[in-house]
Amino acid sequence: MSASDGLRSIRAKIERADHHITELEQQFTAFCETDSYGTSFQQDAQTGEKVFRVKIRSEIPHDFSCIIGDAVHNLRSALDHLIWQLAVVSKANPGRQHEFPIRKTRSEYKAKLSRVVQGFPPGAEKTHSGSQTVQAKE
Repeated sequence: MSASDGLRSIRAKIERADHHITELEQQFTAFCETDSYGTSFQQDAQTGEKVFRVKIRSEIPHDFSCIIGDAVHNLRSALDHLIWQLAVVSKANPGRQHEFPIRKTRSEYKAKLSRVVQGFPPGAEKTHSGSQTVQAKE
């Protein structure tokens, strides 16, 4: 696979995620236009506080979680394909370690990143560290 083919693959994943996001927006808009929930304001007779109530008449469609999962998977896959292509271009012998590092802590992220960029040109770790996808623990 050429670098151009690899970039086409990344673009296709992103476009597919965009398709899912558009589909979700359309279905969510349609769901909101139904009589799926009701609202009311009341005043508590004892405390005088205003109470806002929401009555759910129909559940959020299960398809929403599937569509969200498909979009997230395509975006995550595009990031993995990007790292793989960087390994190919860097002649770093792509392997299982070449994935976009998403970790729970900064130390786990940095440890994984150092393995991902082995064989990449000098400075690749600094360039990539600007896109940290970690929860700020530590």
